[in-house]
Order: sequence, then structure tokens, then C-alpha cells
Amino acid sequence: MDSALDVAVRTVRALSDDALPRDWSAETAVLVGTGREPVPDEHAELRSRLPALG
Repeated sequence: MDSALDVAVRTVRALSDDALPRDWSAETAVLVGTGREPVPDEHAELRSRLPALG
């Protein structure tokens, strides 16, 4: 069975057209992908796709 975190990461990836960097931790992917944390400056190109929820 998948954890809620696994489901959240898959959801954010799907809604963002898989735009999240693969080196981000699951926690970072969910926090940034849902808008709880800002998109880091080094990934500014993702700002048009994130947050995926909200």
C-alpha cells in the first residue's frame, strides 16, 4: 500500500506534467508543488506550473 506522501507526490507530478526535479525529496516536492513553500530561485522556470494545487 502506498503512503499518503507517495500519493501526494504522484498527484503533484501528474498535475504539473511531471515538472518536478527528480532530486527533490518527497517532502520538498509536495511542499513546493502545493504552494506551501516557494519555488526555489534555481528552478524559477517551474513557477508557471507550480503550485499544482490551489
